[in-house]
Amino acid sequence: MITEDVTWSGMAVVVQWLPRIIGLPFLGGLIDRWKLRSQYVIIDVVRAAGAFGLIWIEQPILLMSMAGLLSLLNGYAFLILEYSVATQLDKEQLARNQSWLQVVENTTRVTGPAAGGLLLAWGSIEGVMVACTVLFALAAVMTLISFPEQQYVSKPGSPSGVLYSFRWIWASKPLMRLTGLTMGTNFIEGAVYALLPGLILTQYGQGPDVVGYLNGGSALCVIVFMTAISRWITQWNLILVGNLSLVSSLLLVVWMGLSSSFVGFCLLYTGFIIMRSLFVLYLRTERVRYIPAENLGQVLGAMIAIILCTVPISGGLVAVFANWLSMNQVLLLSVAGSMGIYALSWLLTRENSVSNLQNKPQD
Repeated sequence: MITEDVTWSGMAVVVQWLPRIIGLPFLGGLIDRWKLRSQYVIIDVVRAAGAFGLIWIEQPILLMSMAGLLSLLNGYAFLILEYSVATQLDKEQLARNQSWLQVVENTTRVTGPAAGGLLLAWGSIEGVMVACTVLFALAAVMTLISFPEQQYVSKPGSPSGVLYSFRWIWASKPLMRLTGLTMGTNFIEGAVYALLPGLILTQYGQGPDVVGYLNGGSALCVIVFMTAISRWITQWNLILVGNLSLVSSLLLVVWMGLSSSFVGFCLLYTGFIIMRSLFVLYLRTERVRYIPAENLGQVLGAMIAIILCTVPISGGLVAVFANWLSMNQVLLLSVAGSMGIYALSWLLTRENSVSNLQNKPQD
């Protein structure tokens, strides 16, 4: 909005995700070896301090550095949360638990921006940062009080290290395929997020508040959808659901790129977000089946770093091609790129195309 240049929107996506890509493979190894409660508390204490520091920070480089740190900690926190759901709760109910996790996640996507908007309307950005500081501090206290003690999961002498994590992913055809499919999904999602403000502000002539309304409304639809299906999700064929959600996402984004109606665009975007959430449910439920429990954190960290790589790449694509092509053309170009990633992932995971480690991942 400030620059009136969609190029900066693409660059913002790069800045937001790059720290996670670099840091998560290293942080994932800590999850297997440190107590979960200690990690939760440390993360929230640092985030509380960071939010409190943003009350006074005005220098752009420091602002960007703090934003990158908070983004990394957010990714780290959610990595621990996924680890906790997979290891601390009933494994037979993993799909249902993951669907409820999606409900919680999308609830915060609605209430967080809404609360921030109200605080900005009634007060100032400093008030928002104070509220964030209080919330992070409260989370740390609640974790200390309520989160159960946990024994170390990692076995003495078990393989470890970032290189081991990447080798494990490469040796497992199911993990390789899941990784490739998610990279394609993130590629198209990054392009959609980078282009969304420009499309709404310029092509459809709406105000900047509409961007927030659309994201909040689509998240609310995900909450309703995931709540509705949670009762039956354990009976579904999640592999079929995951593949159908991928195909549906591609078709919806193609339709978005061709839509001349703003209402139609909003409906298609909401459908895309629902299909994305359905694929994430499949991904998070499926991938833990192929990772050993003693190395779950570090392999998850490496896998998430790989699949996030395509988000800043798609943001960079938007930044480069937005000067030469229309935003709709860039959106359709992202669909072509995503299809190429899907095709490559299927090609690499054909029979006899990937060599296995001596100890194959357990199903």
